[in-house]
Amino acid sequence: MKVLIAGGGGYIGSHIAWYLVKAGHKPVVMDNWSSGRPERVDGIDLSTAEAQERPKARAAFEHFAFDAAVFAVAPPLEARPQRLRASKMIPACVGGAVVLGELCARFGVANVVVLSSGAVYGATGLDGVPEDAPERPECLRGDVDLCMERIFGGYAAEGAFGLHVLRLFNVAGASPDGGNGEAHDPERHLVPVAIRALLKGVRLPVWGAHLATPDGSAVRDFVHVLDVAEAVRLCLEGPPRRGHACYNVAAGRGTSVREVIAAAERVAGKSAAVVPGTPDVPVVGVRVGRIEKIQKALGWEPRHSAIEEILATQWDFARHVARDAPEDGPLSTEETSANLFGEVAFKLGFVRREDVALALRKQQEDVAAGRPHRLLGIVMLQENMITSAQLIEILRCYEQKPGGAQKA
Repeated sequence: MKVLIAGGGGYIGSHIAWYLVKAGHKPVVMDNWSSGRPERVDGIDLSTAEAQERPKARAAFEHFAFDAAVFAVAPPLEARPQRLRASKMIPACVGGAVVLGELCARFGVANVVVLSSGAVYGATGLDGVPEDAPERPECLRGDVDLCMERIFGGYAAEGAFGLHVLRLFNVAGASPDGGNGEAHDPERHLVPVAIRALLKGVRLPVWGAHLATPDGSAVRDFVHVLDVAEAVRLCLEGPPRRGHACYNVAAGRGTSVREVIAAAERVAGKSAAVVPGTPDVPVVGVRVGRIEKIQKALGWEPRHSAIEEILATQWDFARHVARDAPEDGPLSTEETSANLFGEVAFKLGFVRREDVALALRKQQEDVAAGRPHRLLGIVMLQENMITSAQLIEILRCYEQKPGGAQKA
């Protein structure tokens, strides 16, 4: 089966691509490589295009003659969730759904799988939410995912193709060989952030410590990325059908942030330096999915989604990456304290490298214009790159670095 994977260069999409290869299928990855990485899918047919770019997307459909399609498009993570999110998410996800939905219908693609998320439900109870519960998204991601579902669902209702919507909960984990795992830039997801903190010995900020949950921290439903890939395979290989099916893809149980950190500490054999963090947006207390429907309909099970296995595979991946990365050398005399401050802010996941470069340029522009010198942290704060709470956390870590006592 020749399968289009839109967004297949990303973390989830690339795992699906290789999983389908092992199952005997022929995936074709469509990606614009803004956050996807071609090396993740080296050896698989590629099509460089934005999903919403109709001419390029149409050319891919004409060239490859797809039997099925997987819509796994997601915009890059931002250092701060509220920044430019709509301007990236809506064109990529909604615009992509409009174009690819039409092309799948026009070119006779028989089976479409759309990766949505549990964010469409908003907050849930600890016993989980079924697929027929009312959708009450509390964030832009949930709104966008629900819009995507309805666009594809409109075509399916007309009999254009069979549609499976998979509402993914907190996808995490890595491939068993350690060669592919979660590594966004910047990284904001708990599992890779916790593993990185333990591996590198840096602080681990925890957002939300006084929520209405058993231990005060947020509760999420973590599902291994390989279990997600298996759910996609089952949808694609099922008997031909028309209509619309929707399934939660989750472990069916909640794990709190504190429980995840404790399990990560057991995997790493060391303690994490946990510090309180201040979220940029309100934290949803509980989001857990029920999975009886997909178990009964497809025979799917979350076989790899024990939190210990998720963390162990991400730990192996992180160590694999660390072995391949060049060693950090001592700071040269040419590196200024501002560069060091910017590097700390980036490694904490508060800003992107482009943000650091922009802040440094604004510092230089101040000097060239004869304006008073602003510390780099003040520039970032005034330009809405970081929050005051994030500035305090950067300063704490900055002061521990060599040269950190100098002014930035």
